[in-house]
Amino acid sequence: MDFIFPRSKSTVLRAFYNGMEKETVPFSENIHMVHYDEQHPKEGRCQKYRLTLLDAKTQTTIADDLFDDKSSETIKEFLRKNLDASEPVFIVTDFDKRCPDILKEIFGDKLVHQYCLMHLNKLIVSDFPKNTT
Repeated sequence: MDFIFPRSKSTVLRAFYNGMEKETVPFSENIHMVHYDEQHPKEGRCQKYRLTLLDAKTQTTIADDLFDDKSSETIKEFLRKNLDASEPVFIVTDFDKRCPDILKEIFGDKLVHQYCLMHLNKLIVSDFPKNTT
């Protein structure tokens, strides 16, 4: 634990719990919960970008389209086409630095944004050397 956060375990847990007590969580029945994901082409395959929206409650695909690019404008168009910007939404995304600004522009104060824990784990693991002794 000291390697990641140089504090004792109890200090880390206390800080976590204090932070969680201050956090407000919207009532989940009145909010649309979705996962947004992008898939990038592998070298030598078709050079399209796949944008996907999944409903977190029903675990079904809301939208799944191919695009020639994944510019901010393409992402905005995809989200506007497939989600109602006037309704509250909880969106889980990867760590694309553009996402918070894009989502805030479309959904404003009706947005709750969270980063994907799987993508966070991949980033943490990739920072560690392969062979540790």
